[in-house]
Amino acid sequence: MKRQLSEGFQSMWNSLVSIMPEIIVGFLLLFVFIFIGSFFRSIVKKRLRLRMDDQLLINFIGRVIFLTFLTIGVIVFFNQVGLGKAASGLLAGAGVSAIVLGFAFKDIGENFLAGFFLAFSRPFSIGDIIEVIDKVGTVKALSFRNTHIRTFDGRDIYMPNAILLKNPLTNYTKDGLLRHDFIIGLDYDDDMVKANQTILDELSQISNISTAE
Repeated sequence: MKRQLSEGFQSMWNSLVSIMPEIIVGFLLLFVFIFIGSFFRSIVKKRLRLRMDDQLLINFIGRVIFLTFLTIGVIVFFNQVGLGKAASGLLAGAGVSAIVLGFAFKDIGENFLAGFFLAFSRPFSIGDIIEVIDKVGTVKALSFRNTHIRTFDGRDIYMPNAILLKNPLTNYTKDGLLRHDFIIGLDYDDDMVKANQTILDELSQISNISTAE
């Protein structure tokens, strides 16, 4: 028994040593594709910044470019180490598995597609103040799965993209303006006209705001 185990480990070691050059080359190729993906992502983002001001869309396109090169690099790595046929066989016979995985990762795929539509339809940009399902805050980032929102009390909310796509979304700063509603209490004996004029006079002295009677 001991001899069989020793021979088995020796055989595995010899096999590993024999394919070690392919593994090293595979990792080198993978790193090359990661470097190329990072390089093209940087170049594309710089070019896009010269043509548009939507940082949200620029970041999303950059992530898609990097993910594309990373996927190609992983495929090349598998082919280099001799797992290309195995991967092809798994893909060819993945009919039932695809259905199972589709249900298992339904939310992930849904949020990814929602992020794609949000990035290109651009209902908001980084820095905009939005409200979705009673959550109000400033948009900080958009990823493949969720949107990072910072509330006014300092909380960081990572909201799934599908929620933003399916529910009514209010963008308070789409036109560069934010309206505040507030209530001022007055006594019954106060002069309403004079109080209203006093409030308007005070607000008119503050820059960057407009008042509506």
